[in-house]
Amino acid sequence: MKAEFEDHELDSIIHKLLERHSGLPPQKWFTLRQACEAKRGRERSGTTGKLRDNFLTYCRAKKNKGLQPNGGKPDGRVGGKDVWDRQTIKEWLEKDDGDLMPEKRREKASR
Repeated sequence: MKAEFEDHELDSIIHKLLERHSGLPPQKWFTLRQACEAKRGRERSGTTGKLRDNFLTYCRAKKNKGLQPNGGKPDGRVGGKDVWDRQTIKEWLEKDDGDLMPEKRREKASR
């Protein structure tokens, strides 16, 4: 038996599978804490599950807006909290923590 789907149904199925593979929960908005938890999940090394050195923590990101998604500029507010949309978080997750650090701080750290 062969299943037949409409094009829009296939697009929806493919979209859902890609979202599931991204490792992000299926939601539109993310707080800084949720974003950091998603990023920290990606920072686990190999099969040991240990966190790599210099991983981004929520406390560190909260203190330094340059380490936050979109340079600390939220996409909106929900329940009085700054939030970022799914696409912003996806782009932020792809960046290495070292690339998030502002230039001046990077120069001081390399000295």
